[in-house]
Amino acid sequence: MSDLVVMQGGKEHSDERAKIIDLRNKVEESYWELSKELSNVYQGSYYIAWGFASWKEYVESELQFALRKAQYLVSIQDWFGRMKPAVQEWVQSLGWTKAKELIGVVTDENAADWKARLEGLTYAEMVVELKGGKKGEETPLEGEGGDRVAPEKPERKAFSLFPEQSQNVAAALEKAKALANTEKDGHALDLICSDFLATNASDDDFFGVLRRLEKTSGLRLVAYDKAADAVVFGADLLDELSGDAE
Repeated sequence: MSDLVVMQGGKEHSDERAKIIDLRNKVEESYWELSKELSNVYQGSYYIAWGFASWKEYVESELQFALRKAQYLVSIQDWFGRMKPAVQEWVQSLGWTKAKELIGVVTDENAADWKARLEGLTYAEMVVELKGGKKGEETPLEGEGGDRVAPEKPERKAFSLFPEQSQNVAAALEKAKALANTEKDGHALDLICSDFLATNASDDDFFGVLRRLEKTSGLRLVAYDKAADAVVFGADLLDELSGDAE
């Protein structure tokens, strides 16, 4: 494949733009740095200043990437970018095709275990080893009392919408998918509904909404009540972080 060149557009963030083109031309050995730069571009919407109407247009026109590959690279950095340096170094050494399979699986806490389990495995062998490590896989899980239980299966729901309603729903889904770095409509809809419930939650179910947000997003949350001057959710996380700091 011949090298790409920077297309005409706005001068804002031009250095970053040229750097991304250079990294894209050697993506296999520089994927980690490319994922950092693409995450910045995606989060900051730099592509708008460069004359592109959307993230999709920028990725497909300038980088000549499939949108899915670009989203994987952004997601790699979003997931691993705040982890311990040792974890990042290991993930970086794997290459992007293996790294993308570890999103949502590897954490600071279990990275050493996964590193040992995946040592020396090919991509295909790694995928087999990972089965059961991700939510939604068909591998049976342990239930109470040691019984084997099947994982939850997604439910299909259908709605009838007028044209204007359909356009509104489609726009909301696309926005949620962009913010969550996902291509799954069901995941995006769950985030939209969680946001609605959080906005309109009573004191009784507010913490349930936060727990659902944690489960859906893969993030850990902390809620601070300014009036009470107290952490009302996520105090255990603060304790863990304090322990790490020591």
